[in-house]
Amino acid sequence: MAVIFPACYCVSIAGGFPLFLASTSLLAALAFSLAYSSPALSHAQAGIAAGIAAFGFSAGILTTLILETVPPQLRNSAMAYSIVLTSGLAGVIGPKLVGQLSDRYTLGVAMYVAPVAYASAGAVWLVLALWLARSQSGTTTA
Repeated sequence: MAVIFPACYCVSIAGGFPLFLASTSLLAALAFSLAYSSPALSHAQAGIAAGIAAFGFSAGILTTLILETVPPQLRNSAMAYSIVLTSGLAGVIGPKLVGQLSDRYTLGVAMYVAPVAYASAGAVWLVLALWLARSQSGTTTA
């Protein structure tokens, strides 16, 4: 229940959707980083569960965002592209990238691909949230 209220607050302000998505991505990056650096198995498991949950909070919003912004006749294609980009692309590129990094460095270093990807996504969403809030407030830069 505590997660719903921040989500409602974020959505109600200018740039709210991207702000919420940025926060969940950054929380996932933090949780996975802590999990991968923890020497205790129970802490690593809790961190991984927290990272999955943090990212999972945004999945419903992304689906809703696609369904509410795409014209009805294009929704099937839009959802198919979304699934291919989020699951298919990550499933094809991710293992190869982690394997190459593991061969070049170590598996411990290679595992940080996920937190870096989540942090990068969070940064992009944060920039979009700031841009959207600024454009909705009517301020422009010359």
